[in-house]
Amino acid sequence: LLLVVAAFLDLALAIFVLVRRKSDLTARSFSTVALTIGIWTLAITLFRMDSRPYWELMWNRLFIFSSALIASSLVIFSRSLCDKKTSSLGLFLIQIPTLVVLMGVFQPDALIRRIIYHPWGKESILGQYYWIFAIYFFAYLLYSTVILWRTYLKSKGNYKVQIAYVLSTTVIAGGIGTVFNLIFILL
Repeated sequence: LLLVVAAFLDLALAIFVLVRRKSDLTARSFSTVALTIGIWTLAITLFRMDSRPYWELMWNRLFIFSSALIASSLVIFSRSLCDKKTSSLGLFLIQIPTLVVLMGVFQPDALIRRIIYHPWGKESILGQYYWIFAIYFFAYLLYSTVILWRTYLKSKGNYKVQIAYVLSTTVIAGGIGTVFNLIFILL
């Protein structure tokens, strides 16, 4: 239930920000981050709850793909918040690895090998290329953090405080997520 509430709060935040400032790239990219976090959370919840094999696999694919979208949208958000000049080509190039992940979730044994069942629930067994996905996710998270850190060091006043909030939440949430959802499952 807690995951469902968190997912809907993320989705509500995304819609709220988007409705208020839909023409601003920073607002749109922030909404995308919140939206993809909400989708990721909901997909994990549905993966755990669903008992139909086809849908278990689809939810598994969705939570891997949505985590890739979290990474790429975080880069776009960080760049738009800090650089204020992101070209359409730059936005497209940032998404190329995400498209590769989308193809990877549908390739047998690439990112998902199989789903196994335990008395405590089910587990997604990772495919042979999941470690590449982990490197991609970590690299994008690190890149976003570096952008925010450099901007924080150069900023002053309220803007510096805003960057500090975004940086601290990115480091805390991204760090915890990376440890538990990438590193531990690869060990």
